[in-house]
Amino acid sequence: AIILTSRMKQEPWKTAAEGEVLKDIGNMLLTLTMVWAYFSLSQFLIMWSANIPEEVKYYQNRFNIPALNVVGGILIAFQWLLPFLALLAPRTKKMPALLQKVAILILIMRFVDMFWTVVPFFMTPGKGIDTTTVLLNIGVMVVLGLAWMYQFREALKHSSPLPTHDIRLEEALS
Repeated sequence: AIILTSRMKQEPWKTAAEGEVLKDIGNMLLTLTMVWAYFSLSQFLIMWSANIPEEVKYYQNRFNIPALNVVGGILIAFQWLLPFLALLAPRTKKMPALLQKVAILILIMRFVDMFWTVVPFFMTPGKGIDTTTVLLNIGVMVVLGLAWMYQFREALKHSSPLPTHDIRLEEALS
């Protein structure tokens, strides 16, 4: 969604991805946002209601550290609530720049969600979270993400972004 919306002013995207395509991308992002919320809440309810010590510890590690409670609140607000409300509005799905901002927010918050899921397992008991480890993890994610985006952009330059021999493409463009 991020790459498509960034190329909406260039051909062949300009003629191929108008109106309904943007709406479809917005609806896909809305669906994925709702699925993430559903899976997260379901996982929480199943683990908590089972009350198995090995599983409940997963959430206890997060609830006992105030910084991770803040991160959890940020996840609820910015990975679910804000994108959900923004993607419910038809205006967001008609404007590529707005849709791109929502997609970027979802991507960034996905990295925060991975951080919230993984970091408590690497904490030192009694010391909390090691700042050096956190910064190193963030740095690695940023470097790998930038390398992937660069490679994807280069691959996109040397190949057709639209299917070249699809007989339905002519019909869809007209």
